[in-house]
Amino acid sequence: MEVTKFRVAIQQDIDGGKKVIIVAHSQGNFFAQRALEGISPVDLDAVGVLAIASPTPYPERGLYGFFQRLTLEHDIILTTNPAFPANGVNEISATASRIAIHGFVESYLNQPTSRQRIKQMLQAANAAISNPLALESGSYLRITAKWFEAGDVDLFVGEKDIAADLGAEVYWEFPNGVPQHLFGYLDRSEQVGPGSESYVVCSKANLLRGGCFVIRVYNKGIPAGSQVHVTVRAGTRIWAFIVFVPAPGPDFGSIAWVTDLRCRGDGTITLSNDCDLEVHPPPGGIDETGGK
Repeated sequence: MEVTKFRVAIQQDIDGGKKVIIVAHSQGNFFAQRALEGISPVDLDAVGVLAIASPTPYPERGLYGFFQRLTLEHDIILTTNPAFPANGVNEISATASRIAIHGFVESYLNQPTSRQRIKQMLQAANAAISNPLALESGSYLRITAKWFEAGDVDLFVGEKDIAADLGAEVYWEFPNGVPQHLFGYLDRSEQVGPGSESYVVCSKANLLRGGCFVIRVYNKGIPAGSQVHVTVRAGTRIWAFIVFVPAPGPDFGSIAWVTDLRCRGDGTITLSNDCDLEVHPPPGGIDETGGK
């Protein structure tokens, strides 16, 4: 259960556009390794691991955005079945008894040499890893659909520029919008789950034109009744929806409505159920059922 909570926390930070750096010590390395086993390899690029006195070899460490380790000479972990040999010394490791070398604070952080080494590892991790959502996290509006079953789900956003009286539709085939680009774009247009897709408007609040947004999800392959979690972030406001999708339909799938949004000219966004925007399904048709 604790591993699951840790994994969820890691995934939430990644989905929020953050880098994740894990500093694990001793048995905590087992905990970190297990948590990361449930993270998509695509998302592991945003994760860095500092393994201190690790008894486990992190067999998937090649998938991480960054991995470095530190085990002091004479650390008691070396008397077990160590995953790695010693690769560091500090002010006490060469002279203290073996049993005295292991504590994270006493043996590693409180000694200048190893403390500086860990600091350098942290700086290297921060420089090495990246999160493709990092730029998007600074945007004013982001809509994310996430599903947990094997199969394909597509996020669909209809847009309307109220002042210009123009409309556009953003979905997998036209991630920048069709017949023209108006507001945002879709980050991952061919994501097969479990996975997520996000629609992003990079304009800040004071630059966002008055508009209307219609949010739908297409079920193209996950079982009927499966959950799709949709999160809408607008500035500091967050709305969360759980959609129970209908059975997948032919061609482009079946559709479930999530919500509508209205944006005033000052960037204020509110929920709405009556956007004056005609939504055209992709060629091939859809079966419009489902709901929140």
